[in-house]
Amino acid sequence: MIRQRNANPGQYVAAGAPIVMLVQMQPLRLRTAVPEREARAIRIGQPVRITVEGTPGTHDGRVARISPSFDELNRTLLVETEVDNKSGVIRPGGFSRAEIVVDSGYRALVVPAAAVVTFAGIDRVFTFNAGKASEKRIKTGRRTEAGVEILEGVKAGDQIILSPGNMTDGEIVILRE
Repeated sequence: MIRQRNANPGQYVAAGAPIVMLVQMQPLRLRTAVPEREARAIRIGQPVRITVEGTPGTHDGRVARISPSFDELNRTLLVETEVDNKSGVIRPGGFSRAEIVVDSGYRALVVPAAAVVTFAGIDRVFTFNAGKASEKRIKTGRRTEAGVEILEGVKAGDQIILSPGNMTDGEIVILRE
């Protein structure tokens, strides 16, 4: 489709001057910079979930190409994804967010973002233990709309206090069902 017209019918133009700017509507290509520490898990053909501003829902794509080298300035790897746009809902040039699905069988421990307290660069959660709050230092992973991934500090089955506010370690807590 024509995105921009740079000349009108009958107008004289110089040799090599652009007359129109074209955009490809199907498939769309999304170029994403992936941090070096995450790049080793990226492979051609991996599924990608994309959300686009102004477009409802998520859209599916696949990693089509991977740059052979890193960008030395910001230590990222350029990854190109092809996104199916047969319906024409997505417009080229829009702002989007992409999630490359690295391991779909991966199970993660996730808590709501409100349960994580950060102070002086240290992430903590409070657990319920014998009627009292117990402070646990944690190491976090990815942050999504669903919550915060916990890599270390608590285990599955621990009762996490969802909104600790200004709670302190050892404070008495009443559990509500």
